[in-house]
Parts: sequence; C-alpha cells; structure tokens
Amino acid sequence: KLHPCVDEMATIIAKRFVECQRWMPALRFMDISFEIRNATFGGMHPCLAPVLESISQVMAIVGEIPQAIKIAEKCLAIRRQVAPESRETSQSYAILGALWRNQSNAGRVSSL
Repeated sequence: KLHPCVDEMATIIAKRFVECQRWMPALRFMDISFEIRNATFGGMHPCLAPVLESISQVMAIVGEIPQAIKIAEKCLAIRRQVAPESRETSQSYAILGALWRNQSNAGRVSSL
C-alpha cells in the first residue's frame, strides 16, 4: 500500500508525461494517484474528481472512448454531489458531452 504523500509525486510525474504526450506512462501514474486517494478518502470524495477527469481525457486521447465515458460519468457524479452549480461541474458536463459526441461520430464513421 502506498503512502498518501506519494500521491503528489505521482501527480507531478503524470503531468510531465502528459506534457511529453507519453499517454500510457501518464495513465499509470494517474492510476497510482487515484488508488491512493480512493484508499485514503473513499470512492466519492471530491479529491478524486480531478484525477478521474485527467484519466478520462487521456483515455479519450488513446481511443478508449467507452472507458473514458465511464470515468467521466464517475467524475461528474462526484462533482454533482459536492457542488452541483460549480464551474468544475459544468466543465464535467462539457467533457462528458464531447465524449458522447465523439463516440456517436465514431459509430457513424465505422458504419460507412
């Protein structure tokens, strides 16, 4: 089990990998951050939302749209519970909407 102080370092490393567009290593460190926060605070704690949002965005970049949507839905659920009218919650709605559009567009392209 990783100590909570590792979360900050995992987050910094993940951001560096994102800057270099190295998506799979970034996801690995985001996952470490998520696991630490989930184990420390529980499944619906507000601190999970930012890391879930980041994971969702990277999953979309690597083409895992259905998984990205599931993760974005969890992020939105947390944010709606904590602050339904916040800017972050609005951002989560926008991200989820974009993912849904992306998935439906991908479905149309594959059916041609």
